[in-house]
Amino acid sequence: MQTPICVFCAKTNTLCGNCDKKIKEGTLSQFDVELSKYLYDKFGELDLEYVSSFLAKDMVVLFFNGNIGPIVGKAGRGALEIGRILGNGKRVKIINLKNDVKKIISDIIYPVTLVGINSVFSGDGEVSKIRFSRKDMARIPFEINSMEKILSKLLNKKIAIVFE
Repeated sequence: MQTPICVFCAKTNTLCGNCDKKIKEGTLSQFDVELSKYLYDKFGELDLEYVSSFLAKDMVVLFFNGNIGPIVGKAGRGALEIGRILGNGKRVKIINLKNDVKKIISDIIYPVTLVGINSVFSGDGEVSKIRFSRKDMARIPFEINSMEKILSKLLNKKIAIVFE
């Protein structure tokens, strides 16, 4: 298991100078530290990389590289346990970044169906428009602003959510 903190920090209750520096610089959150410790304890032998997380108002999205099956667990029990232990009961979505962009976006926004992705070029630069059906508006799992932030962080681009 690879995480943003080192093995020493994951196995102890102290942070080394490098990991503490990451927190002070803002590249690592306290949530990432706690989740990394949990992952090392529970899944330390897996060939998997925990990349980052995004905390929304009502949900936690965790990004991994590799086979996420053991983390998700049977019938999503692993995700439920992570939500109970670390997310104050928030829903948890576990995303594999090894998939293609459309699959990643579909996993994040599930149960809403992705209609398409378009790139629009303007004076402000490139904006990716993520298109959904209007009839799915009530089923969106996040607030629109949170979803745009998550997708923007993921794609490293400006994102606009569009309903048609």
